[in-house]
Amino acid sequence: ETFVMITGLPDSSCGSLYFADETELVSAGATLQDTSKLPLVFKPTAASCSTKVTYAAVNVQQVNSTFEATVNIVVKIPGPTIAAFNAIQQGSSDDGPSVGDLLAITFDQPISHRSDWRGLFEAVDGSLGKTNFSMSWSDDSTILYLEILGPVETYYEVISTGTCSEHGLLSIGSASACSLAAAALSLPTTTATTESSLTSPEGCYLFDETTVTFNSAAGAAGNGAETSTMGLPRQPICYFPAVELTPGTSKLKFTANFTDAMTILSTDTYPVADLSPVLADSLSERYCPNGTLFWTTNFSCVECLPGTYLSPNGLECTACPAGTVAPNNQSSECEACEIGKFLDPDSAQREVCQDAPVGQYVDTTGATIAFDCPTGTVGERTGSSSCERCPEGANCET
Repeated sequence: ETFVMITGLPDSSCGSLYFADETELVSAGATLQDTSKLPLVFKPTAASCSTKVTYAAVNVQQVNSTFEATVNIVVKIPGPTIAAFNAIQQGSSDDGPSVGDLLAITFDQPISHRSDWRGLFEAVDGSLGKTNFSMSWSDDSTILYLEILGPVETYYEVISTGTCSEHGLLSIGSASACSLAAAALSLPTTTATTESSLTSPEGCYLFDETTVTFNSAAGAAGNGAETSTMGLPRQPICYFPAVELTPGTSKLKFTANFTDAMTILSTDTYPVADLSPVLADSLSERYCPNGTLFWTTNFSCVECLPGTYLSPNGLECTACPAGTVAPNNQSSECEACEIGKFLDPDSAQREVCQDAPVGQYVDTTGATIAFDCPTGTVGERTGSSSCERCPEGANCET
């Protein structure tokens, strides 16, 4: 019978080994015969360090093996966790995920700016689809923003080698879904025929680049592309779900790893595999109130300033057109200048309409210019909507 003997302990400045009953292993030479005291646990005493443990096989006569094994231990400080997961519909409310929508991932502490989000997260009870994202960070390095660039719909692909899973895709599970895929890919036929074959590809496939077939045989699971019939290709049609994130249900799984550590306070952090809180808010309902924009630098809704209004797509504060003003913050539309007032296109301000000067008038709303009073009439005050006839015997200059 053979046992394990600990021949070398870790550096105590880095940490110590403990038995399962939490007693410390204080000296080398201990033989691990009592399985009830296993497993051994390493407890670090420093935030960032490295050390090692060595062990060898030993028999009941206490004869050691001449071969010694080493376990290298690297300690990193605890990594960040996801404190919040928010959907930010920046534009106008719509029917679901769309280009320009944001996912905001808030960490519990500032971390290094990374060049790519992929490999960090996977969706749980939802899907990030095959969409492309642009990436940005808040000023304090605690919030990662992923902006959807598209596509957001279900992704389909015909593959000529291997299986769907080998391409990071999924097999189609019904004849109706197979027909939908054929239509989305504009294949020569868009209505799938059905077969049950143990040798054909799993699920939906394209035969000889012309016929779409759904293979219902459970025993075909794992079958990929093949050319067994007169060299004619059978190419699996695969898919990946659309972006599907449900408020109150969907979460992110944080999957950072040793090969690409995150950094806190210039120190690489220990990898964290954890679930985020459930998704808050929705990608179909506008996040910010009317007249405000979402500001990624500090995760807030910022009011449109006087003289501007929220654009129809909800994505920017736009200067009011000539002849209109926005006198207050947080305007969702501009007000037309009243009769007797105007605002010309060259005016730098769009907050207050100008009164028609003396000798001029404005008789419509939303005017961009004031008109001179006609000969024989006079405008004796500012803000006139019309001109008055000259008094008899008077010489009115216009």
